[in-house]
Amino acid sequence: MSDRTKSTRVPLDVPAEPLPPEPEPPPFDEDAPLRETYARRLRPEDRELLATLCGSMLELTCEATIFAQRIEHGGVCDETGAVAAELRYAAGYLAYIGRREGDALSRSEHKLADTAERIAGEVASLAGQLEAAVAAVEPE
Repeated sequence: MSDRTKSTRVPLDVPAEPLPPEPEPPPFDEDAPLRETYARRLRPEDRELLATLCGSMLELTCEATIFAQRIEHGGVCDETGAVAAELRYAAGYLAYIGRREGDALSRSEHKLADTAERIAGEVASLAGQLEAAVAAVEPE
């Protein structure tokens, strides 16, 4: 046997700090069928009326689809494809904001427009990734 002294690990009393909470995503309003980018052009009273009308039409459509044929793949492909389409729209709108050079923009608005244009490419890339993932799903 060796004459070396055995060492044992001494437990440290280090309090386990709780991890910071995960940031909460903004609430998703499934019943908001009206895009804010469109609604902002309307008078406030017209926004509310149109949002109510669009909400009623969405509810009616959802109820009608209950009786339609079953969506393949549990709907995940369709829903993911719809998100990709929304991202494409958002990317286009961000690019549009970035191209607003001719408008009288303040320095801070110009900086924001540059940011919107830069982010447009990233959003379009996300849309492309989702579209590729949807295309790769094989029907069962």
